[in-house]
Amino acid sequence: MIASLTFGAPFLILYIVNFIQAPLRYPDLPTNSWPNIEFGVYLSLGLVFTQLAAYILQEHMFFQQIQTGYKSANLICAIVYKKHASISNATNKDFAPGEIVNFVQVDS
Repeated sequence: MIASLTFGAPFLILYIVNFIQAPLRYPDLPTNSWPNIEFGVYLSLGLVFTQLAAYILQEHMFFQQIQTGYKSANLICAIVYKKHASISNATNKDFAPGEIVNFVQVDS
């Protein structure tokens, strides 16, 4: 969806440029008038709204990716803590409390 909006922009720009140059191609038209100026306004608004929609969709996608990253990091941290809670006290005596915290931070 984002790609189609992004790839459509150069075509809209081409149509806008062609619309602006129309009086140069048809010299019999009055100097300061364009044929069907509504069409040019619609082309310009179409370009603005397609770029705005592409930007909003892209930012939403980045937000979702960041949220997924945070959730996965928290999940890994929870798994490491659960594993640490399941080991026996005899195993815990082999390590100092600071070492265990270091293991958890490094693993997650």
